[in-house]
Order: sequence, then structure tokens, then C-alpha cells
Amino acid sequence: MKKILIWASFWNLSVGATAQTNVFEQRESVQTVVLDAGHGGHDSGCAAHGHLEKRNNLSVVLLLGALIQQHYPQIQVIYTRTEDVFIPLEQRAGIANAQNADLFLSVHCNFHHSRKHSPIGTETYYFNSENQTNAGLQIDSAGHFLPVKKRFRGEKSRKMAFFVENAMQSVTKRHSRGVKTDALKVLYLTQMPSVLSEIGFLTNAQEGAYISSEAGQNQIAQALFQAFETYIEPLPQRNLPTLMTSIPLREMPTEIYSMQSGK
Repeated sequence: MKKILIWASFWNLSVGATAQTNVFEQRESVQTVVLDAGHGGHDSGCAAHGHLEKRNNLSVVLLLGALIQQHYPQIQVIYTRTEDVFIPLEQRAGIANAQNADLFLSVHCNFHHSRKHSPIGTETYYFNSENQTNAGLQIDSAGHFLPVKKRFRGEKSRKMAFFVENAMQSVTKRHSRGVKTDALKVLYLTQMPSVLSEIGFLTNAQEGAYISSEAGQNQIAQALFQAFETYIEPLPQRNLPTLMTSIPLREMPTEIYSMQSGK
């Protein structure tokens, strides 16, 4: 089924700076976090230069979960998968919803059609019903979109997305492609703050090797953990302006995925 291209407008950080700062300063209570390793089983995700996305996703998620459990044993960590099995997208969101999770984090690797000229860098997605065309919709059991109330916690998701991109830059020293909105299925169907982190391009030979290495995976997991820690224990106020301007929001094309595709 075809993907529908739309334009997604992002907030301008120069507007309402005080309100934005307050949002970023606020500490979030997290008792349960769901970690989602994208793809698995027969769905290998993207494959390039001998690397498989599903393996990298799972390795990073398990490392991240171990860090959270080590430093915050009072926080319950739930995995959508801990081995190489296929979990439908609806079930991934359903796990988080059934557990009344406070945060959902999905890990994926990126893909580009050209392996010779593949871009590099990380990007983090969140879903916001207020700034996404056709975003006041959900999918029923028959695969149809239906109007629903605006129940998505877009600001908290947006904040977590900023923390992820900022940490990726500071910890892994790699390029950030920015914070983006999209009606990706696992973000659309979850009822709590949720983000999807594209940890880099497997189609870029150098970045793919980094993502698939033990050292790279440990760095990426550490970056995601730092973002998580900042989300529940925000940075001092003096650090916030750098955080908020280091990854500029901008207008850019994005995609809404159909029932047969997407993440």
C-alpha cells in the first residue's frame, strides 16, 4: 500500500520560549517503561553491508534496559521482545497500553535506497495529534481510520525526542538529522509519551559498522539511557538553551504509513 506524503509543521522555538523552558524543566514520573526492539523473526528490517536491523535493535534495547534496571531498580522495564521473534505492531503498542506504561521507546535502524551515497545520522520521531494532518484518527480492527479524541501526550513525547537527539550528539558524537513528527503506527497507537529512535543508517558502510559493533551499541545505549535519565531528572536550567537550540525544528516532508507498512 502506498505511503502518503504530507507536510508536518513544527513549533518555532523562538515563540513562547518561557513556556517551552518550563515544559523541558518539568520532571516526569516514570514507574514503567516499555522498550521496543523494532522488527524481529521473519521481519529482519533493513539489511545492508552484512548487517541486520533486527539484531542491532535488540542488542541496543537489551543494553538500555540493563542500564535502567541497574541505576533505577524501582522502575519496571518491559520489553516487547527479548529474542528474535516477530511481534505485530499492534501488539507492541498493546503491550505498553495494557501495562499502563509511562513511556514507550522504540529503537530502529535507518535505510536509504542508495548504499553508495547513503546519508548518516540519527533522528527521533514522535506523534502529536495537534500538528499532524489527519492526526485526529486511529485505526480500528478492520484497518480503517476513525475519529478519536485527542489523547496523545505530544509535549512529553516531543521533550523525550529532544533529549534523545541531544544525547546522541553528545555521547556518540554523530550527526543529528533532527526531531520529527510522524504517524508511525507504534507511536500512533500507544497511549503514553512515546518516541521512535532511528539510531543510524545501516546503508552507510561506516555507520552500519559502528551500529553493529559492540562499542557502538554500548555508546548508543548509553546515549538513550542519558536521554531517559534527563527525562526523569532534567538538566539544570542553565543547560536548557543549548539543548533546545542544538537540534533546530523545521518544516520538512514526512510520511504517514499504511497498515501494511511503517513502524
